[in-house]
Amino acid sequence: MKKHRSSTLTTAAFCGLAAFVAVLLAALCGILPTAATDTTPEDPITVPKTLRKIEISSAPDKKIYDIGDAFSAAGLRLRLIYSDGSAEIKSGDASMCSGFDSSSAGEKTVKVTYRGFTTEFTVSVRKMTGISVKSKPNKSVYFVGEDIDLRGLELTATYSAGPAVTVYEGYELRRETHLGTAGEITVTVRYMGFDTTFTVTVKEVQPESAELVAPSKTVYAVGDKFDGTGAAFRVKYNDGSSKTVTEGITFSGFSSDTEGEKTVTAKWGSFTGTFKVTVKAASHKCVAGGDRVILKQPTCTEYGQAVRYCRICGAVAETARLDMTGHTFGEWRITKAATATADGERTRACTVCGKTETETLPRLTSILFDGDRGSAAASGGYSFPNGSALGIKDVTSSLGADERKKLEDAAKADGMTLVAVIDVAFTQNGKSFSPEGTLTLVLKIQSGSAGKYRIYKSGARLADATCADGYVTFAASGAFGRFAVAFAAVPDGTTAHDSTASDTTPTTSAPDAAPEGPDSTSELTPASPESSDASAETTKEGINGEALQKTIKTVLIVVVAIVVIGAMFYLLYIYLKNKYML
Repeated sequence: MKKHRSSTLTTAAFCGLAAFVAVLLAALCGILPTAATDTTPEDPITVPKTLRKIEISSAPDKKIYDIGDAFSAAGLRLRLIYSDGSAEIKSGDASMCSGFDSSSAGEKTVKVTYRGFTTEFTVSVRKMTGISVKSKPNKSVYFVGEDIDLRGLELTATYSAGPAVTVYEGYELRRETHLGTAGEITVTVRYMGFDTTFTVTVKEVQPESAELVAPSKTVYAVGDKFDGTGAAFRVKYNDGSSKTVTEGITFSGFSSDTEGEKTVTAKWGSFTGTFKVTVKAASHKCVAGGDRVILKQPTCTEYGQAVRYCRICGAVAETARLDMTGHTFGEWRITKAATATADGERTRACTVCGKTETETLPRLTSILFDGDRGSAAASGGYSFPNGSALGIKDVTSSLGADERKKLEDAAKADGMTLVAVIDVAFTQNGKSFSPEGTLTLVLKIQSGSAGKYRIYKSGARLADATCADGYVTFAASGAFGRFAVAFAAVPDGTTAHDSTASDTTPTTSAPDAAPEGPDSTSELTPASPESSDASAETTKEGINGEALQKTIKTVLIVVVAIVVIGAMFYLLYIYLKNKYML
């Protein structure tokens, strides 16, 4: 009975120990649960690539700017370098760039920001440093009384950065155009505030030859007095001009004491000429009668002659000189059209003698100036016709009260203040005309404060403008008539180029919301190099922690298994001992 009780207790103990081991194994299996995403050593570990660095692959095409120019990002290329060593090229735009300032000359550093990373490049803002004469005008020798002709003049403009530029137009003469004295004359021209000089030779106008025209009366009676009426010299001058002189002529060699043919000498200055007269006996005085007989018809360039004969003797009793008819020219015909780089030519012909006359047509220009009051520049290949002129007039102070109020109200409606009203007109040979296409106007105003400028025409908004050095610049079609200039101060933290919410859609300066590449769907914000390193370290720590957990679990299971097996052998030993030895 005692032995059976012991066996029963041993069996119960063995069953209880087995239950305890089962519970313990279940508990151990639950101590370190395996996550649904546990990675086995055989699974590949994928580390997402992240942007590490950006570099300038190619700077923008435009590297040299003039003062006041707008920045251009055309041609900008970025090299994006990723954490896995790969790289890609991305086009840049102006929204990525900051730090550009063309208000002063010098080297400018432009900062490029993309997805939290920055790099930079430099550009040059140049200013004009001087001008010099590259080619003198076509005409360098003048005569007193002529006007200076600047056609053919070419200037070289030098800048603080970049190459020199050849200037063909836009300069102005800094003296009177009329040349009143002979000698070597220094001529000064100005371009963009800089002066340069060249010399011309001015000669006195002097006669080179003179041809005598005989007086009207060439037949005299004995005892008659000399009559020099009609005598003249056709004088040619060294400047190519000609003139008929009738004053200051003296005569010698005439005598009517005896009849016969007499040679009379006429003198004007250093020039002389002779003609013959006939002195007849004074038996009667010739009396002109009948109609006038034309001996020589006048032409475009030669005098004619008409006579009346004596009714008594039939001799020439009266001689008259017939005036030259002069040329009768037809309409001008353009034989060579002027262009922006070459002069043109037009001709016309006399309808009587066929003599032709030729004039040079100045080369066309795409920009007009009105002194320092401003300029107008055409675009799209348009050139102003020959004889064009620009007229700019500030009429701010002469506005009527009603017109001023209308313009002020229009500006006030946009939150701006009226600062100037300017009339712009175009004329061709004194007649008004309207240029074609879009013009860029540069107008001088009294106010040049930094801020936002806007142009109004007929009370309506026309265009936004920029302002630099007291000049406003804007582009518009139909850019003539009366323009109102309005100004608004720019709030702190913005620039003069900021637009109002009603003008343009605001752009954000924040970096891109997601990186580009195959893993763009898993990233929402760009990672800095520090955050990328931290992410990689966290990934490594997670992998090492999982391996440690698996090792501990394996060791515990082995230890428990050894303990259970040992316990089972011990219980078996007790059981057999009690059964066979008691």
